[in-house]
Amino acid sequence: MPQFRYEARDRQGRAVSGQLEASDRLAASVKLREMELWIVRLEPVKTEPPAREVVRRAAAPPREWVYGLFPIKAAQMRDFFSQLGELLDAGVSVYEAMTVLPNRSPRRLRPILESISPALAGGQPLSEQLARYPHVFSRMVLGMIRAGERSGNIGPMCNFLADQYQLDYSIWLSLLIPRLYGWLVVMLSVLVPSLPGIISHGTEKAANWGWYLHHLTHVLLPLLAGLVVLDQVLRYVLRQPWAAGLRADLMYYLPGAAGYMRPAMYARVLMVMEAMVRTGASFAEALLLAAEAAGPGALGRQLQAAAAKVQAGEPLGPAVNRVTKLPFNARSALLTAEQAGRQEQTLGRLARVQMEAMEGAPKRVAVVGALAGVVVFGLIGGVALAYAYSSYLNATLDWGEKLMP
Repeated sequence: MPQFRYEARDRQGRAVSGQLEASDRLAASVKLREMELWIVRLEPVKTEPPAREVVRRAAAPPREWVYGLFPIKAAQMRDFFSQLGELLDAGVSVYEAMTVLPNRSPRRLRPILESISPALAGGQPLSEQLARYPHVFSRMVLGMIRAGERSGNIGPMCNFLADQYQLDYSIWLSLLIPRLYGWLVVMLSVLVPSLPGIISHGTEKAANWGWYLHHLTHVLLPLLAGLVVLDQVLRYVLRQPWAAGLRADLMYYLPGAAGYMRPAMYARVLMVMEAMVRTGASFAEALLLAAEAAGPGALGRQLQAAAAKVQAGEPLGPAVNRVTKLPFNARSALLTAEQAGRQEQTLGRLARVQMEAMEGAPKRVAVVGALAGVVVFGLIGGVALAYAYSSYLNATLDWGEKLMP
């Protein structure tokens, strides 16, 4: 019977390794789950992926920068993490999951998964392989996956990421109409300055079609194309990994978006800390992984600083009090839990509170986004209409003067 070498974690998060006999990988996975072990790595003894396949996959990695220009949709990322979480919860190893998921993933995500499979077979952590594609897997995703690997809870972490991408997709759908309304207002505003010329040429005895064609091809269309290109350039710049901190800080304070970003950020931080504390990790390590899961914004930077202070020997209380971006009630509860020795229970409760706040975020963001769109683009449209009315009056007066003897 084939032998399988495994690395796993027990219910307390301790690393366990060894060998067992099983008819195939699935049977080995079932045996390990019956032993209440969480599989980190499982592979046949003296078995590796075909060398030709490894060379072929490594020779043609996907062009990562393309994903910054044309990002993968939130719905597709949701489906990927949802399926990955289900497989890991069922006891399938990360490598086995990555041999199955490419065939079930969207076309643009498939080459990424295929390119990281050989390294996973060699024992490399999933988080390190995902880090090769920062335009696809953000620092927040890497922090959650890394915490799951170290705590033995990578399945629940993937499920949480799937839920968050689902909320991202719901918010995108809820803001679709306000965005279309905004573009309509912008396009009408572009046409307004042309009204005097259109009116003056339209009142001539013979319509000057050459002027209309020239104005359309040399003024209106280039202007609209320039606005579209500018919009895409700004989007591309903000998607860059080096701009992630600026984007996170902007969304943290932006009305409407903050109502979703903050609970999501707090939930990730508390969930990671709860998982690490449950496995017996130090608070310094828990804070460091929580900082990565928070993202590159102000909260992540404060958590990194707190982790460095705790690692240097400073008590947890003063270090946590400096994390001002974390809600005051959460900081107070953490300090009380430390004194009472109930950190795990308190962190879990605080994380659930923030998850509940996340669930109602799409409706709040939709309402605030719609109101903001009406106000901002309403002002733009009002200015454009006022200018159009003034131009119409001036053109009418000029036309009247021409008709006067």
